[in-house]
Amino acid sequence: MDEIAIIGAGLAGVTAGRVVAAAGWPVRLFDKSRGLGGRLATRRGPGFALDHGAPGIRTDDAAFAASLAGAGGVADPDWGFVGQPGMSGLVKTMATGLDVETGVELMGLADTGSRLTLIDQAGRGHGPFGHVISPIPAPQARRQTRDLSEADTALAAVVMEPVWTLMLVFEQVAALPDTVPAPFGTLIHNSAKPGRPADPCTWVGHADTDWSRENLERPREEVAAALTARLGQLPLTRHHAAHRWRYARASVPLGQPYIETLGGRVLFGGDWALGRMAEDAFRSGRAMGRAIAG
Repeated sequence: MDEIAIIGAGLAGVTAGRVVAAAGWPVRLFDKSRGLGGRLATRRGPGFALDHGAPGIRTDDAAFAASLAGAGGVADPDWGFVGQPGMSGLVKTMATGLDVETGVELMGLADTGSRLTLIDQAGRGHGPFGHVISPIPAPQARRQTRDLSEADTALAAVVMEPVWTLMLVFEQVAALPDTVPAPFGTLIHNSAKPGRPADPCTWVGHADTDWSRENLERPREEVAAALTARLGQLPLTRHHAAHRWRYARASVPLGQPYIETLGGRVLFGGDWALGRMAEDAFRSGRAMGRAIAG
């Protein structure tokens, strides 16, 4: 069997990897970051950790729920399944046994007619591969569709919105406003979630998409200060920072689990293919894996 490459070790990529690996296919995953999980993310610092992506996962898909529980997810009435010790722990556990290379950003794809080679940011080739699955955000996946006009047109129609996220670590217990103030969409008491230490007190806030879009290119320090100021008088913070999710969620999804090109040898998908939730990432990844594994 030809080796399969998967670009991105988030939930969709790892789900696809598990499907093809279970069918006996050799598979290698690449991710540009140092860790796994994508937007199931946990930021760690001296004495603290914050889930600065999805705070939890709700699902009506029995197979997905079983997978989350098997990966150590704790069911919580407020947030759904919560990863341990952080949200990234879900994907890390799911990826056990898979071959994952981190710190590799793939910029292009070369087709020799029977095999595929992936080109990284340093111009190095990886492969050859028989199939490529690309479950990264649609705007980034277009790096691989420069010479694939039909797939590029489909991906260009996907609209993804940004989200700025504020992370706060307090020196003492802090109660934030009961009513979520603009421009926040959500405020999350991170240290109150299952399995999280109560000390230090941590909060995470996600700005709404309109504000995030308008302030997309502002420096992180300015964004952190601007968002913190909207919360009024706060106790002394040990740490406060902002993280930009440039492609946080799809406002206009693809409308199907994935799109294929080169005779089914290259597949593009992810949460943005079906919607904006983690369950959409799982379903797209599972569909792409099954399309190759049978």
